[in-house]
Amino acid sequence: MRLTALCGTLVLAACAPRELNVTMNADNNSGQSGFAVLIDRGQEIDVVVETSAPEFEGVQRMHLHRGNCGEVDEIYADLLNLEPLADKPDRVGSTTRGLLKRGTSEKVQFDDFEEGDWLINVHDAREFTIYVSCGEFVTK
Repeated sequence: MRLTALCGTLVLAACAPRELNVTMNADNNSGQSGFAVLIDRGQEIDVVVETSAPEFEGVQRMHLHRGNCGEVDEIYADLLNLEPLADKPDRVGSTTRGLLKRGTSEKVQFDDFEEGDWLINVHDAREFTIYVSCGEFVTK
């Protein structure tokens, strides 16, 4: 009986979605830090990002790239803009569901991250070329 219960627990654990947790660090003295979570949903992934609220209002665009915060490659996928969180007035966030590779209708798969250096970056609302938050993750 115990073996059956243990096997059932192992099967459920194996079916749980895979996740990658990313620490979003403040960049360019913005003070804007937080976290991101990439969640495997089978045929697609979701990306949840939450950071402290920016000093200045405006649209903060985000992207997923190969590379690291010091050497950013071309945009791999666009993420939804950060928005104020109603239940957390000092935070902003977004959830991008069914992420697509930039310029295509091809869905990003969790296995795309099997190896390499990756990052999520957030752009300053006033100046797109300035990053205010960046989170790296390395997979091998």
